[in-house]
Amino acid sequence: MTARKGLFLEFWVDGYHLTADSTNVEAGATCDEIEAGSYNNQVKQYVAGRSEGLISFSGFFNPDTGGSHAALQTMDTAKVAGVGWGNNAAPTVGDIAAAMPVNQFGYKVNSELDGVIVAEAELKSVGTALEWGTLLANSADLAATDTLDSHDNGAASANGGAAYLFITGVTASDSIEVKIEDSPDDSTWSDLDTFTLDGSAVEAERITISGTINRYTRVTATVTDGSGSPAFDFAVILCRA
Repeated sequence: MTARKGLFLEFWVDGYHLTADSTNVEAGATCDEIEAGSYNNQVKQYVAGRSEGLISFSGFFNPDTGGSHAALQTMDTAKVAGVGWGNNAAPTVGDIAAAMPVNQFGYKVNSELDGVIVAEAELKSVGTALEWGTLLANSADLAATDTLDSHDNGAASANGGAAYLFITGVTASDSIEVKIEDSPDDSTWSDLDTFTLDGSAVEAERITISGTINRYTRVTATVTDGSGSPAFDFAVILCRA
């Protein structure tokens, strides 16, 4: 096994791409431990209770439009967060990723006298704990309709799942339709599901997928050019159940 450097990570919160503002991002999930011991049993036993996902962020305080302060200053609102881990290179199609709907609990800015201003935040799961999956898109400045590289899962899965779209860069008067396709053989493709977001604003979305997801999956993006120079930044994460 080759160790992976922490340097190559991508982090999204709603329509904000916070990778350049991040210095430490932790993502994981836990379950409550419920003791289920009984008389005459000297060994404690446990069953898993309710689960909880957590993503914590620390990084630079960036007050610019699209920066960490704009993304994290508002709490008590529903958000969507995602993380992608690259294999010693920028994350790309097929790399490990995770995402979940979140509420934000806590945001603080630390201004050390002889240091840079740093920010910290905690994002906790809403409705579902952290969902692990695969990065299917990590595109910048997409200017025209495109079909991205496919990912081989090794086998089909039968229990559906969820998919996440983060649109972090848009241009006025343009629109984009992002869909996920699947295939049993990497040759014959069918629509699996289509996101609702159309690129009219920077934002994020989670959709649920039911039934079988074939072995191969890919993203197609259809761009409608109204400005003469469209440029969309977006990422897609697919999480099989």
